[in-house]
Amino acid sequence: MSRSGRDISSSSSDEYPYNIPMADLDEYSPTTSADESVEISNFDRRLEAYFDQCSVAITAGKNLNEIDRMKFLKQQKIFNEEMSKKWELLRHEQRIYENNIEKAKSQCYSEDHIIEINIGGTHSLTVSLETLMRIPDSALASFFTSEELYYHNGKIFIDRDSDPFIQMINFLRTNRVPIRQNPADEIRFKEELEYWGIPFELPSKNISSSLRYFDAEWCAPTLSLESNNTIIRKISYQHGICFGGNMLCESCPYVEVKIDINESSANGSHIFIGAVDKSKYEISQLTSTLWRDSPSSWYWDVWSNKLIKTDENGQHSVENGYGCGCCEEMETVIGILYNAKHQTLSFYKRGICQGIAFRNVPSGLYPSIDVWFGNGTVSILQTQLPSQKKLMWL
Repeated sequence: MSRSGRDISSSSSDEYPYNIPMADLDEYSPTTSADESVEISNFDRRLEAYFDQCSVAITAGKNLNEIDRMKFLKQQKIFNEEMSKKWELLRHEQRIYENNIEKAKSQCYSEDHIIEINIGGTHSLTVSLETLMRIPDSALASFFTSEELYYHNGKIFIDRDSDPFIQMINFLRTNRVPIRQNPADEIRFKEELEYWGIPFELPSKNISSSLRYFDAEWCAPTLSLESNNTIIRKISYQHGICFGGNMLCESCPYVEVKIDINESSANGSHIFIGAVDKSKYEISQLTSTLWRDSPSSWYWDVWSNKLIKTDENGQHSVENGYGCGCCEEMETVIGILYNAKHQTLSFYKRGICQGIAFRNVPSGLYPSIDVWFGNGTVSILQTQLPSQKKLMWL
């Protein structure tokens, strides 16, 4: 009998086709002892625990790899930022070096361009022919290009008072009116200028030569200077500030630049032109987007018709409605004029005065340009002061 109570030996072949005795069939039935069951159960648990440990180890390995990867990416980012800063610093130093080379070259004269002068028999002066020819149509230039020069001990002799003559030469060299100790000295200086045909108000050529370059030492790393520092090229989408090479003053009151935009900024282009007290700045502030980092500055936002004044403490104020035209232009010409006598600052667009922008503006300021566009150039243009007709609103 089987465990079900049926007689297998009497079953038909359809129900059970194998003619195997029950005793023999029991030999094929799997039997497991209690000890074996316990052992198999323990093995399964150990195997399951092993797989669990392997899974934990694999997950931990993945997490560790991710942590290492994040650490590497962070270190790579820090390294790239440090290298970028060092690269920008090297580029800045290179611009300063190139600027110094240009300055050095400008002081290299051939022997026949160096003039030795005996003034009144009391003083000797060595000066370049370029300085003496600074005003081409002056009596001074005519004198030193004539063939009837008188020499004394190998030097050109000039029968003039030495002090005002030397002051005049320094005036031509520096474009700055010398400080006179008393009214009599001022009269003698002006008489010397008049005698030699040198105007007291510097002519256009002098203004151009003194303000026709940008200051490489005060140029943001996002900008590049070209053509003897007369052209700013935008090389980054980040904005940048560059200062003019000479102070706005009585003898150098005006600077004019041409804007050429090849690619606008995604957020809209802006040009700020103005005047700043350079002594209040650090190089890092030339790329700052905060007005508090533009202390002692007077700016015109050309395409937004805004005037922005920031005091020495970084507090700024905005006046709307200055100037004409508020749309971005791919090409335009803008200028800035400082009236030292009346302490006013005025701006020009395409040669037309937009009116007095600021009053009570102190002296000692430098022209500044703040560039906010994708790609393009800013070039110094002016060769002369605006005409009297264009100055009629001042």
